[in-house]
Amino acid sequence: MLLVKFHINDSNSRGNILTNRQKNLDWIDYDRLLEITKKNFSRSLNRSRETLTDAKTEPTLNILRGYLLNMSKEEIGTIEKSVALTKTFQNAIGDFHQEVLGSAKGWRSTGTSGGVLDIMSDNPIKQAGNKKILAEVKMRYNTIKASDEKNTWDKLDQAARLHGLKDHVSYIIQIVPKKRVAYDQPWKVTGRDLREHVRCIDGTTAYYYVTGQENALKDLLLLLPDLLSEAFPGENKIEDSNNFVSNYFDLALPPRPFKINLP
Repeated sequence: MLLVKFHINDSNSRGNILTNRQKNLDWIDYDRLLEITKKNFSRSLNRSRETLTDAKTEPTLNILRGYLLNMSKEEIGTIEKSVALTKTFQNAIGDFHQEVLGSAKGWRSTGTSGGVLDIMSDNPIKQAGNKKILAEVKMRYNTIKASDEKNTWDKLDQAARLHGLKDHVSYIIQIVPKKRVAYDQPWKVTGRDLREHVRCIDGTTAYYYVTGQENALKDLLLLLPDLLSEAFPGENKIEDSNNFVSNYFDLALPPRPFKINLP
């Protein structure tokens, strides 16, 4: 199993840590990306260390793992820690994408004052029918509990109406979709009628709309190991970061964004 370790270092010296500045993204400032990375993952990193130390065990589940899945004690321990770490980093990942998208050129983050809305475009977006976009960013398609979906739908509906349906559309951005299929479609929520101005969109397509670049999300993730190495200098065991990132991107995310035939 591949393990990655990052160690926080308060030194401001960048030295030779960053080796891929040539991968700088032209739709967002690198130093801003670095700031977002430090801000969103430093606290989670500290919490993850506490989690690794204090990880709780569930006897019945582990008996099933051992006898039905033939897992060793060491493998069970690794799985337990992995599950705990996932919970620790989930919110940070969602906030990371929200801030990155909101810091792209021509976009802004609404911050804590935006209510349900996380980001807004300053100008109309061609791919969204030449309308300005109001959006809520979620890490996964199932981040919102089913019981809360109607409330979120209502807030997106109200936001679009408040700003004007003629030139605004609301989106729920699901960075990781249920399937590796790109989409931009009305958001289907139980108890609510489909409305063209309340839509859901996958992460690959959302990053395309925000940046105008089809590979924007993958480019960001390819740069993330460099950002992490600079933000948290220390030893890590990933030698071929491009191959590592590409493998996981290809497993979970659509290779190309959804495209509407536009005039």
